[in-house]
Amino acid sequence: MQPTQSLTNSINHHASTACRKKQSFLRPCAWAFLPSATAILTLVVATASSSFAGNATWGARPATGNWSTASNWTPATVPNGPNDTATFATSNIRFVAPEGATQVNGIVFNPVRAGSR
Repeated sequence: MQPTQSLTNSINHHASTACRKKQSFLRPCAWAFLPSATAILTLVVATASSSFAGNATWGARPATGNWSTASNWTPATVPNGPNDTATFATSNIRFVAPEGATQVNGIVFNPVRAGSR
């Protein structure tokens, strides 16, 4: 058995014993849930960071044609990751230049509808 497993087992045993005896109820019972709470928190943080990656839409009036300039995108983040999607619609800049290696999951082009110009 590894030292961390031994420590976790010891804490869980102590907490569950104290909970059953109803001595110092809150503190030991909270320790019993610590490993589960830690695992859940880690999962939530990992999911949130991948969910809110750099998906963005190219601006209608960007300052430059540089892909890597966050202010050219809405929201102000640069799509450059394996889960990111870059969306393009109407813009006053028609040529976009990425700097260095750029990776996206997809690029979406929203065509201009007749009469919307």
